[in-house]
Amino acid sequence: MPRDLRTALNELEKLKLRTYGQLEIKNGDLDVLSDYEENIASEVLSSLLNSDSDALIRALKLLDDVEKPTYITSGFVNYILSELESEGKKSRFSKGDYLRMLLKITKVDAQLKSLPVDERLLLLELFESFKVNVG
Repeated sequence: MPRDLRTALNELEKLKLRTYGQLEIKNGDLDVLSDYEENIASEVLSSLLNSDSDALIRALKLLDDVEKPTYITSGFVNYILSELESEGKKSRFSKGDYLRMLLKITKVDAQLKSLPVDERLLLLELFESFKVNVG
């Protein structure tokens, strides 16, 4: 198994441990952000996925406003999980697309938590990858 995938699986396993081994994640289990921070992160990811013209400007503002970079990755994960929960809505992304996005976010989250990296640059690359891959 590739190292990146193992790292992502380890991060998902930590998430499972944080939810006390529950197989189903319930609302509130992932509440590590204030509602304001989560809404801002969700709006930015939605803006990136919709290829809005001001998406990167909003993403840069988010980088400046958020206390910890992992708040951004947490907000993105919460947004994608809520999109997966609301399967009834028509979405331009498949479940596979959302799972690939989750994998990408968990890889970045793992790097933010374990490697001495330029956090801002890493998050900018994540923002740009969402804009490029869906735009």
